[in-house]
Amino acid sequence: MILVWILIGITVSLSWQAFNNGLLMERLQFHLGSVTAGREYQRLVTSAFVHIDWLHLVLNMVVLYIFAERVLFVYGLAGFFLIYFGSEVLCSLLTIYLHRHSWDYTAVGASGAINGIVFALITFAPTMGIGFLFIPVKIPAWLFGFLYIAYSIFAYDRKLGFSAHAGHLGGALGGVLLAVLLQPELLIHNGWVILLTAGPVAGLMALLHFYPEYLHFDRFVEKKAFQKRDEYREKKHLSQAEELDMLLEKVNSGGLDSLTPPERRRLEELSRKL
Repeated sequence: MILVWILIGITVSLSWQAFNNGLLMERLQFHLGSVTAGREYQRLVTSAFVHIDWLHLVLNMVVLYIFAERVLFVYGLAGFFLIYFGSEVLCSLLTIYLHRHSWDYTAVGASGAINGIVFALITFAPTMGIGFLFIPVKIPAWLFGFLYIAYSIFAYDRKLGFSAHAGHLGGALGGVLLAVLLQPELLIHNGWVILLTAGPVAGLMALLHFYPEYLHFDRFVEKKAFQKRDEYREKKHLSQAEELDMLLEKVNSGGLDSLTPPERRRLEELSRKL
């Protein structure tokens, strides 16, 4: 568990810094345009290390702590980290697909990775009991997984809550697929729960592929939502110039020592680019 505690510690530390450092948040967050047009593929993973606020951070870390030990026991240390980061990557990839027309779409948080951990355990032990936080009633894991995915699909693009439901679905799907990759016999023994959890996500992707207006109606009606790649790159260049101006203004007013280490590295990076 020591490496899991280190993972939690790094996530808490970076999130804490990002709460008061907008530049750090901007550099680590998932930003669709930066990934697809800017080729900043590291954002597929770094977004898991920053969160919106303390509530978002604490809830994710508590769930990670609760499920980590059991997933380590079932899949081993290497399997745990493969599921964690692999689910986060798949979470980001599904987000790119479902929000492919929204270049400015952003997301942060380890929810996708943690969903992968939870659903990998559900795939292995679908009949175990899972309880909600602060509610002592447990339901079968397979039922929890099905209800969670059903709600995420229903809430997707309906602005219910503040969650990135597309990412949640991608993380859950990643947990199921990677669990089967690590233990192929699960496909035979627990194939029914795999269909029950992964099936609806695959159905949503098929629906959006053939009938994209079904859940993206407003985005397909409003042409303003479609941004050309060249337009985004120009906008990104301007934002970097503005960011450089902000850093230089801070240096002029408080000296070089007023910059944090991440801000210094960002200043050097922008100076070389611009």
